[in-house]
Amino acid sequence: MTPVYDVVVVGAGSAGFGAALAAARAGAYTVLLERETMLGGNSTLAGVCCWEPECDGSGAPRQLYERMRRLPNACGIYRYLKHCYFMQGDDAAFPGCELGLDSAMSYSDTEALNWTTPPDLRNPVGGVIFEPSAWDRCARDMLRETGRCELGDGREVVAVEHGERMITALRTRDGEEFRARYFVDCCGVLARFAGCELLQGEDSRAAFGEPDAPEEATGRLNGATRMFRVTPVAVPAIEALPAGLPTQCWWAERFPAMVAAHFPNGDLNCNMLPTMSGAELHALSPSAALAESERRVRCYWHHVQSAWPQLRGYRLLHLYPAIGVRESFRVRCRYMLREQDLLSPPGHPDVIAIAGHSLDRHGARHASSEVSGPYGIPYRCLQPLGFDNMFVAGRVAGFSSLAASSCRLSRKMMQLGTATGAAAALAIRLDVSPAALPIAALREEIKRQGG
Repeated sequence: MTPVYDVVVVGAGSAGFGAALAAARAGAYTVLLERETMLGGNSTLAGVCCWEPECDGSGAPRQLYERMRRLPNACGIYRYLKHCYFMQGDDAAFPGCELGLDSAMSYSDTEALNWTTPPDLRNPVGGVIFEPSAWDRCARDMLRETGRCELGDGREVVAVEHGERMITALRTRDGEEFRARYFVDCCGVLARFAGCELLQGEDSRAAFGEPDAPEEATGRLNGATRMFRVTPVAVPAIEALPAGLPTQCWWAERFPAMVAAHFPNGDLNCNMLPTMSGAELHALSPSAALAESERRVRCYWHHVQSAWPQLRGYRLLHLYPAIGVRESFRVRCRYMLREQDLLSPPGHPDVIAIAGHSLDRHGARHASSEVSGPYGIPYRCLQPLGFDNMFVAGRVAGFSSLAASSCRLSRKMMQLGTATGAAAALAIRLDVSPAALPIAALREEIKRQGG
């Protein structure tokens, strides 16, 4: 007999973890489905294990950090050590930005965004770096402790059953069927199979009236990164370039910059910005994208070791198994967050999360521009058009391409997941539709869970 859950969450990245945790904590019988066997998505499998400074990191992100910090060498707070653009002299001698651990800083320092341009990189504003395995371990513990969340990792959703405005069931590749009152899509698979309206690439200026959008829609997507990790060596050296690889950058006019963050064990987590354009990634098969990104990483590592002697004290340890994707597609929702909402926040009545990162498009026009301060993300951005019992969270939610470039950070996606999980559980408890859910009640539940 097919079990019937209160809530099924699909995709166990940051948003999916937040959604399943919140739904279960709010009393809903929940199952979290994930095709991989490791939780965390970009944050773990792709090695994007570095939370950037944000104006609010409360709720599930803070609680996850507190769990990780109890483990030896699992995480730390970083600050800027070097920056080739915003610092001078020796502090600029790096192929991008170097982030180093500072034991005097606390988690609260990662929530204190500085709104000046250019940023004052010597102020006490930092971020979090963590071991991917610690994220996975602590997230599993938190979900298990709710007593109401089943974890279905290694289960890929391949089909969705739906009727008029309702998802009724989904099936996995191994033939299992899952039914629920509410579904939360944190990776886009349900929305795609159910026929929701999807948006991809840069939106035209007319689509949302955004002043910095292109006149016509384009296929440009935010750049993707193949993260890699390097480890210290006793004898500094430049690693040999694999046979057949050129020493010059063949995929762009020049080599990109790199953000390198120190792990507690002394390794560096390296992020070349970007490794390939979003359009390139989308056009390649998964295996071809992995092969090409590895060629670029190895060429790039040889380049930075040759040009910056301090990096000769490391060797390439490994490339992460997945590519870090900043942008894929977005789902048309009851409200689409726009550039105007970031630059001149209108004060939406249904705000359920606060964000504040700059608009940041790697490898695309209007690469980065500052927002004036914190802005709100409305609950309506999590409700796809056409379905009454489905929510979306994560980077597939209701954003324009420009808005998504700002609010896509992992901790923010986790908080949006929290809002969807809490909303689904409350809709059941109060016996109302998600659209009719009292916003005050939703905010109170988010606060009750630490948000």
